[in-house]
Amino acid sequence: MREFRNPLFAYLCVALVCLGSAGCELSTDPDTRIISGLDLVSGDGQTGAPGSTLSAPLVVRVVDLENRGISGVRVAWEVVSGDGSVAPALTSTDANGNAATLFTLGATPGVGGVRAYVAEVGAENLEVFFGATGNP
Repeated sequence: MREFRNPLFAYLCVALVCLGSAGCELSTDPDTRIISGLDLVSGDGQTGAPGSTLSAPLVVRVVDLENRGISGVRVAWEVVSGDGSVAPALTSTDANGNAATLFTLGATPGVGGVRAYVAEVGAENLEVFFGATGNP
């Protein structure tokens, strides 16, 4: 077996072999695509009675570099203001790249906030925030 001392030459050889064979394609498998964004889909700005669960779930979408949803990505949810709760606190994206949770407002009237973030290595800085108000 030949050893290549120049990595660029080795990559070029692999690329040429790949292009010449019928079985070498770029993967579109969701498990191998690069996570590039987390979008807020719906559920922001709701109001409800203190202590109640909001009527609509909080929904985010995880996308790749081509803005396609990625399935099977873990999304974590945490309350960042107010005394409410989320359930579940960890979800996985569906076939469209969407993940959702329910937000229960705290017993004290006022604004509550939830942070959703991608809980995958290398994508921890992808986050969105939801706000909701508990009206007396």
